[in-house]
Amino acid sequence: MQLRMRNQIATASLSRSQTRTLMSRFDSYSREEQKAFINGFLGMIYDNYDTTRRIQITVDSINRIVITILIILLLCAIAALLSACVIGCRRYQHYNLHSLHRPKSEPIEI
Repeated sequence: MQLRMRNQIATASLSRSQTRTLMSRFDSYSREEQKAFINGFLGMIYDNYDTTRRIQITVDSINRIVITILIILLLCAIAALLSACVIGCRRYQHYNLHSLHRPKSEPIEI
C-alpha cells in the first residue's frame, strides 16, 4: 500500500525529461496503431454520447406525454366537478321551486 502511494507521489512530480522517457513506451506502437487506438476511443465516446442523447430525447418525449395526459385528466376532473355542482344546484332549485308552489294540504279534522 505504501509502495503504491510512493509511486503515485513520485509520478505526480515528473520532470519533462522523465515524462518523455515514460511516453517512449508508446513508441513501440506505430503512428497508425496509435491513431486507430485513439479513433476507437473517440468512436466509443461518440457512440456513448449519441446513445445517451437518444435516450434523453426518448425520456423527454415520455415526460411530455405523461404531463399532457395528467393535464387532460385534471381538466376532465374539473369539468366533472363543475357538472356535478351545476346539476346539483339545478336539482336543488327545481325541488325548492316545486315545493313552494304545491297546494297546501287540507287541515286534519279531529
